[in-house]
Amino acid sequence: MSECIGKDFLDWHKKQYEEKFQIDPKDAYERTWSCRDFEISHLWQRSVFLAVFLIAIAGAYGNILMSMYFPNEQNSILVSFKAENKDEFKEPVKKIEYTAKAITYQQQGIATGVCWLGITFSLLWVMMAKGSKYWFERYEAGICHYEESYAGEKLRNEDCSYHGKMPTLPPYLYDENVFSTKAGHYSVSKVNATIGIVSLIAFSFLAMFHFGRFLDLRITKLNNLQCALFSISHWLLLGSFLLMILRFLCKSSNIDEQEANR
Repeated sequence: MSECIGKDFLDWHKKQYEEKFQIDPKDAYERTWSCRDFEISHLWQRSVFLAVFLIAIAGAYGNILMSMYFPNEQNSILVSFKAENKDEFKEPVKKIEYTAKAITYQQQGIATGVCWLGITFSLLWVMMAKGSKYWFERYEAGICHYEESYAGEKLRNEDCSYHGKMPTLPPYLYDENVFSTKAGHYSVSKVNATIGIVSLIAFSFLAMFHFGRFLDLRITKLNNLQCALFSISHWLLLGSFLLMILRFLCKSSNIDEQEANR
């Protein structure tokens, strides 16, 4: 008996709560704006976070490149040492000449690994930029929906601008030329994603180059064409596997739930 009374009370309390708790369209509209602004502002914070890793990887790669191709006292072989004394009243001038040590396959392997680390973080950069763009565009679509559904007729009657129907700038106020200081019709979020794409392409070519040199030094019986083919194949196979893993790890669970309910 007491259980029935308790259940009835909980059902009554739930019904009262649902009747009193009503979301006003204006509140939902303002909340959507807040979420949209939050996503855009945090896009740049996330970009800075990943930029630190990409800069560190680029610095490590540059250091490896310097040690392989540019001779100095630490990574060079002493070729000659001679002293010249053209003036008997001055001390002899010492001249030291260096030449770079032979590049080993271990160095090429390390350079390849660093490039693949750069490829990984470049992919993460692109995914982050695309994901942020996806969410704030969803919020913008919601904003336009609220404006059209709840205030569209009033806005149209009063002939005023709103988010979904912003007027465009006249042509003389903007210029697509990158050497012009006028405003340009560019998407900042696309520029952010393009940075990751450029970094991805650069590290991909470098990874193929260093892996080809690694094979050339490690397996001397291979010719240049075979090294190039093996290098491209390794990039395609490893890149596909890496992309599949990152897409699985980074895919939004919200999308999974929507697709499961279809």
